[in-house]
Amino acid sequence: MALKASEAEEMITACDRARVALRIGLHLRFLKVLQASADCIQKGSIGAIREVSVQRYAPMHEAKVSGWRYELAVAGAGVLADVGVHLIDFVQWIIGYPIKQLFALAYPNRTSGRPDETMTLLLEFKNECQATIRCSREMPLSANDLQIFGTGGMLTTGPLRGVDTYRLKVRTPGESYEMEFPSENLYLHEIEAFADAVEGKITPAATGEDGLRLVRITEAIIRSLETGSAISI
Repeated sequence: MALKASEAEEMITACDRARVALRIGLHLRFLKVLQASADCIQKGSIGAIREVSVQRYAPMHEAKVSGWRYELAVAGAGVLADVGVHLIDFVQWIIGYPIKQLFALAYPNRTSGRPDETMTLLLEFKNECQATIRCSREMPLSANDLQIFGTGGMLTTGPLRGVDTYRLKVRTPGESYEMEFPSENLYLHEIEAFADAVEGKITPAATGEDGLRLVRITEAIIRSLETGSAISI
């Protein structure tokens, strides 16, 4: 949404004063397999959530053809701004609780002045759930999937990009089942949701407040990279 929380706050204030809708482009919220995952958790299908692991790797050619991905001062750049923010948002959205503290590792480290290409985030949420997020744009062979472990079972997906069919598996001591979801145009759903928001309808689209929260988290991640310490949110 912005490079600094203060800039995001200015955007929210300006839109409130103008009485116009403000939504943030976080398209993974419209992925049906993730919506079903969130629904399973909210229903308590696998008990209390204790651990989440997700990985997502961007195609290597994207960074080479899109110069902004290397401009820290202009775009925030790095795999954090390119890919990581989407993972942070949907993990927080699925779990349903805010982050309490985090620790970040990156290559190259931001103290080098170069944009990060690979990043690992360790997150603790206010419901005591732990999460590991891994993202990169320099690996030719990689996976893109999600695992969620609870006190009553586990939930896993197949690849979350580059496939025609998405799969969700739910396993508990008493039963196991699988759901399938066809690939869809998430960007089209995002635009349709914005149109609905303009009409005053409630949609999964991220609000300005969601975007501001995400900017504050990315600021905390950068502080963690700079200091080598865990940061409380």
